[in-house]
Amino acid sequence: MPFGSGVHACPGNELAKLQILIFLHHLVSKFRWEVVGGEGGVILESLRMASIIPFTFREAVDDVEYKGYLIPKGWKVMPLFRNIHHNPKYFSNPEVFDPSRFEVITNKIT
Repeated sequence: MPFGSGVHACPGNELAKLQILIFLHHLVSKFRWEVVGGEGGVILESLRMASIIPFTFREAVDDVEYKGYLIPKGWKVMPLFRNIHHNPKYFSNPEVFDPSRFEVITNKIT
């Protein structure tokens, strides 16, 4: 199922939205769906749980050494969002749908 399809409809995004509404309805119905200050916890948590895209390309802006490997400035890197979004180092209880985790925004990942 494609997730990134340019200007066309994105079936992966629609599937993720349906899965959240069907399987997590009992949780989602407890939260208000308004967006406060441009960022709503339910929306952010939904995107964290079911990323619309699995990865994207970024460019190293400096030379970086990571786990003994050198990533030279200018090289393309591909972060896997699921590995970040479901990592207990960055999100406590990462498999639990918890919109309240976004009440206080931190910069742990950036």
